[in-house]
Amino acid sequence: MEVKDLDFSDSVFQSQFVDYCINSKPLPRMSENSLSMRLSYIYNYRNELCRDSEFKYECLDDDNQAVLYSFFSLNKEKDSIIMDFIFPNTKVVFVHDIAKYQEAFCESFLRIYEDTGLTLVTSPLIRRSKRNSLVRFLTRFCPPFTFIENEKGQIHSVEVDKNNVISFYEKVKSKSDRN
Repeated sequence: MEVKDLDFSDSVFQSQFVDYCINSKPLPRMSENSLSMRLSYIYNYRNELCRDSEFKYECLDDDNQAVLYSFFSLNKEKDSIIMDFIFPNTKVVFVHDIAKYQEAFCESFLRIYEDTGLTLVTSPLIRRSKRNSLVRFLTRFCPPFTFIENEKGQIHSVEVDKNNVISFYEKVKSKSDRN
């Protein structure tokens, strides 16, 4: 796999972003009843990510197809990285090939750690639609995620430590080498 800087003008990315947001509804406003309102919000959010995220990556598989897109910014106050948004290319990543997604996840995170010299990624968990499914998915398939709860016991954010990613990546690579 190869992690490259994302070209926002790439038509495949443009299409994947819209498709993912329409189908997954990762942010509350992406659940609007009106398709035109949803699309407007999706395009605005995409432009906001383009403008505000300091690091934008696409992780390509051996066939040069994007597997994962990720967007990060620096949290200057806490010496950490903020994961602004991350999503898979749902046209190539399937449940029966979850190892490809896991490898792309690790490669993307290792790249952001390398590019910044930092060792911690944080992100608020703002998803409302399919939130429990996301938490179950991350718990099962992306163990480097640590869930942070508020005083009410509700998950409000995630952290991803570099050492946890390295350890998980070694397991993923070892498993793929055996297959």
